[in-house]
Amino acid sequence: MILFFVIRDLHKTYQLFDSAKHDMHLVSLLDGLEKIAHNHAVERGLTAGYLGAPTPQKKNKVEEQRNKADQAVANLNQLLVEPWPEEFRVGAKTSSLLNHLQGKARVRQQVNSQSAPGAFVYYSTLNALALESAAVELDKAADLSLHLSRQTKDAAGALSTDMHEVQEKAKTMEQPKPWNSR
Repeated sequence: MILFFVIRDLHKTYQLFDSAKHDMHLVSLLDGLEKIAHNHAVERGLTAGYLGAPTPQKKNKVEEQRNKADQAVANLNQLLVEPWPEEFRVGAKTSSLLNHLQGKARVRQQVNSQSAPGAFVYYSTLNALALESAAVELDKAADLSLHLSRQTKDAAGALSTDMHEVQEKAKTMEQPKPWNSR
């Protein structure tokens, strides 16, 4: 009987560990989305400076920032190809952002040619989509955290109940007689 309780508690512990692993994965996704928003906001600002008064130094800064923004996108894409639990719906929640990112090369070409009337709208929309995706994922993380907390409390309560049942069962079991009283 004790073996049953041990196995059951080990299974619950594994489930808690698995939930914690998903939470950590979700935090990585949130970080990736935040880096997309941040690096593209910086790119937008440097682009404004370059378009307002173009110089080779400003162009170099824009190029450097583009590399950082592209790396943020590559990191996010790497996270997105990893397996995610179905209930996270990560693909659906990031699809608008990923679709919008497909227009970045065109906008950058326009910036390079000093004719980018839609650049700021593009970057503003990109930031809004990244932050919106992060907000949706943050809500999911809060829900999972609450769920994990409840699971932990439930597991602790079940373990306490199991230990009590084992103690009660042990009290009712026939005690062995000493060898010399036979």
